[in-house]
Amino acid sequence: DAEQAWPGVPNRTLALRIFDAELTVERLVGAAEQLVCAEHPVALDERAVLVAALAQLRNQLGVAEVPDPLAGRDGDSPSRRLAAAIHRASLAMCDTGSHGATELAAIEERGSDGDPDSDAAVEPGLRPSTRQAIQVGMATSLAIVAGEFISPSRWYWAVITAFIVFTNTTSRGEILSRGWQRVVGTLAGVVAGIGVAVAVGGNTIASLVTLFCCVFLGFYLMRVSQGLFMFWLTAVLALLYGLLGRFSIDVLVVRLEETAAGAVIGIAVASLVLPNSTRATVSGHVAEFLSGLDELLDAAVRDLAGGGEAGGQRLLNQARKLDQTLLTLRTASRPLTTGLSGLSGRGGFRCTMRTLAACDRYARGLARLATQTSGSPGPARLALTRAADAVRANVRALRALFEQPQDRMELTDATELLDAAEDLAADAEHATAVRFLRRLDGAVTGLAVDRGASRPVEPSPALPG
Repeated sequence: DAEQAWPGVPNRTLALRIFDAELTVERLVGAAEQLVCAEHPVALDERAVLVAALAQLRNQLGVAEVPDPLAGRDGDSPSRRLAAAIHRASLAMCDTGSHGATELAAIEERGSDGDPDSDAAVEPGLRPSTRQAIQVGMATSLAIVAGEFISPSRWYWAVITAFIVFTNTTSRGEILSRGWQRVVGTLAGVVAGIGVAVAVGGNTIASLVTLFCCVFLGFYLMRVSQGLFMFWLTAVLALLYGLLGRFSIDVLVVRLEETAAGAVIGIAVASLVLPNSTRATVSGHVAEFLSGLDELLDAAVRDLAGGGEAGGQRLLNQARKLDQTLLTLRTASRPLTTGLSGLSGRGGFRCTMRTLAACDRYARGLARLATQTSGSPGPARLALTRAADAVRANVRALRALFEQPQDRMELTDATELLDAAEDLAADAEHATAVRFLRRLDGAVTGLAVDRGASRPVEPSPALPG
């Protein structure tokens, strides 16, 4: 637990910092491999820089003395690149357990959400609201018939279930997840309701106290799980019937049958009538998130370079909009990460969500820097713009992979451009901005490679002479 290892550091913050350290160590390994494969010697002064960088990393890690790995060897650009990678790794390790890591501080301010997006593109075909209206109409109509067949006096339980499984859902996976949760929760609630009704039967005060507790727990846990809500709601019904003197096991069994009928009808209609695949829906939300990420990077880097017109409030509104898109994606992807549906590839998609959350944090941090920093001088502006263009090209390639998974995309190697931008940074804020871009590029590139893109080939170092 993060609170035990680093008191005051929340779990989500620690997870992001560990992810950032992982990306940095991957870069370190790549730089080390490039140095090992180099066929020319390393200069003594550059070896001293490497030793100092290793000592810094050792101090941050708190490990024992590390012998000089480059004794008796010389170096050129690969050694400088390795020294820079070691330095960045030590900073990342320091940030992991730090309480005040400024580079990874979240943008938590709340304000106006900006102007509504009136230019949103209208997708061809039925609107989602129209498609869902047709599905709900058919599901509730069938639920009326099935519910009447099961119990003419309590048919509405099936209709309510068929309606609720469609509420705030966008795909059949969400409907499936919500449906089985309601059935399982009702089944467990029937058993618990019988036990509670028998235990407090005849005691009005105990029944009322238990009733209020069940109502509180049901609504308190409703956002956590539909199954937990149905469990406590069924227990409430058992207590109510007991207080009214009409408790019957048959009534609870009818409730279970009506709920199962409504859930099955809702799932069947969602799967057969204008179905909407969960993975297609999630891929669309991921593409939308990456499109917003690309736009935010463009606006933030323009402001950092001194040629943008976005303005501080506009940038923060874009950052909040990107955060809201990620929240929508989390909700839509829940069937792929929890429950019985989406068992295959669940761990992989959890990793995808962690990566996109890290990208969101890096982009929002970049936007915050852009609102607080003045423009860069000529060479630094050009280097920053070129590095950002390479990172944005990888973001667009990743978006294309989600939109057309069958296509094989080529990624852009932004390492040298990011190194140049960091070397030419006008001040500490611009250097921090480049490090945000580097982390974002590492996250995007790793996710794209996992989805089938070709790993960018780093250019071979030029030989001296």
